[in-house]
Amino acid sequence: MFFYQVMIVGLSLINIPISKNKINEKMSSFFAYAITFTVLALISGLKSINIGNDTQVYANLFYQSPSINTQLSGLFSQRFEGGYLILNKLLYGLYPNVQLLFITISVIVVFCWLFTIHQFSSNISASIFLFLTFRLYFMLLSNLRQSLAMGIVLISFYFLNKNKLLISVLLTLFAATFHVSALVFIIYILLRKVRVTKAIVAYSAVISVLGFIFFSRIFNIVLSIFPKYSSYLNTSYSSSDMKLSLILNFFVVLSVFIFGSVVLRNEPDNRAPYNSLVHKLHLILLIGVVISFIAIQFSMLNRVTSYFTMFIVLYIPTILSVIKSQSKRHVCYIIILTLFFTYNLLIMLFRPEWNAIVPYTTFWQASFFGGV
Repeated sequence: MFFYQVMIVGLSLINIPISKNKINEKMSSFFAYAITFTVLALISGLKSINIGNDTQVYANLFYQSPSINTQLSGLFSQRFEGGYLILNKLLYGLYPNVQLLFITISVIVVFCWLFTIHQFSSNISASIFLFLTFRLYFMLLSNLRQSLAMGIVLISFYFLNKNKLLISVLLTLFAATFHVSALVFIIYILLRKVRVTKAIVAYSAVISVLGFIFFSRIFNIVLSIFPKYSSYLNTSYSSSDMKLSLILNFFVVLSVFIFGSVVLRNEPDNRAPYNSLVHKLHLILLIGVVISFIAIQFSMLNRVTSYFTMFIVLYIPTILSVIKSQSKRHVCYIIILTLFFTYNLLIMLFRPEWNAIVPYTTFWQASFFGGV
């Protein structure tokens, strides 16, 4: 566990700009990014199959992939999506060792995250810190398919922000071939021009409550579309212990959204247009709040929530950049980053089974050591 904390602090610190000279700053930023990319890709790529709740399942699937019939048409019914199975088949054909799968997906996902952070974040160091402490990176150590789908959705958002609607939709559909839950991002694509007003927040609250109350009926409809998820009803995903994770996630997302709303309302000099990044992210997080509240009824919906709540990594630095007072902004950064660090630390201490990534072991040491 100490290994992860050192990684979090170390990678965040090296991404703090230390030079006022633009040329030197670009050079230092490049090297910091290169180090961050290498470290994160190697840690997740060189992990043993003992790291992560689902890693053993993915390893077994990789070795069985040559004999599995792959059909993209069975997106809503088959256990594993066609795109992911095809990727397994291709990599198995290149080199029949599951470590190649881990490394390939790690490289793609880490690149997507760092690219998106570089494009949108007003504070790269803080975004990387949040990426780690909000446990999005640790999801990569356990859930390969959805992490890959989320990475592609980030690139979809990049093109959507560039008004490349068709590319964004196609990328979202492509992401769904790795994890069908990525289709939920179409909600934001359809609502992207909605302004988050008091009325919209009120409507969202009503939708949240109704969704929570009538969850059973809604879920039966979902199962009729995605029958493969019925297998999760009798697994740990529906256990009472997971409720704590869902409630914590909801309160974190809700608290961040409320904080952002207060900042946007109280900053008198804020003249950001409604099509600006801050308001786009504000809408995305509102959708995340709604779904994360409904998800308390069933933890599998938390996977759907992740496509919206992951934007916290960009949302917090963007919201804080709206604060004109530098001293207030610094205080907010200290408080928020401390809370997220504590959040992650407490989960690792008291609920290590949520991701099963402690202790960390590489594939070559798993049989000889207990981890670091």
